[in-house]
Amino acid sequence: MVFGFGKKYKCDTCGAKFSTEMELKEHAKMHMKPMASSGSQMQAMSFKCNTCGMSFGTQAELMDHDKRAHQKMSM
Repeated sequence: MVFGFGKKYKCDTCGAKFSTEMELKEHAKMHMKPMASSGSQMQAMSFKCNTCGMSFGTQAELMDHDKRAHQKMSM
């Protein structure tokens, strides 16, 4: 089996490829999070960690993640 063959829809956020536009749209939801002001609206998670690839909605969330997950605490 050849993976990626016929998969012409590519995620701009992570590079994953899909056979149909519907699959891509469903996948794109994982890169979104509910906005604090309204649970029905979605906010793009456009701040990506260069170390592990996780995405965050704000620069502050990314920086907090980096401190907690990737920086050793000095004693």
